Amino acid sequence: PVGGLPRLPRLPAPPRINAEVRDAIIAAQSQSGNTQQLYATGPKRKWTPPSVREMSFLNVVLATDFYNKVCVLERAAFEQSMLNEIFEFDELYRIYVPHDNQTFFSGLFEIGKVVWRELTRAGQRAVRNESKRSSDQ
Repeated sequence: PVGGLPRLPRLPAPPRINAEVRDAIIAAQSQSGNTQQLYATGPKRKWTPPSVREMSFLNVVLATDFYNKVCVLERAAFEQSMLNEIFEFDELYRIYVPHDNQTFFSGLFEIGKVVWRELTRAGQRAVRNESKRSSDQ
């Protein structure tokens, strides 16, 4: 024991490869020119984001002065709403709805649950000003 610590047990030596097996492995490698891959990979392709036509949803943004609530509107719900008569789904990414008019628009199409919230520029300024004010105190 060194410094009061118990000695670690000695690990067994790794098994030795039989000379006959080793020679067979070397012969197989020299005949094929390389070793067999453990897994196959396809050709490298550059990643591309999904095209607009592949999207199955769009964002409905309930806009306020300081933050926006971002919800999801699925393609099926869009196509069943009156929006389908006015807009092309594939041409839209976001629909901005003033938060005060949420009740009106809820009657026209389904506004899903809030997925995330994002600060507007005014909201970012308010947060910065509040943090400055609290650090000054």
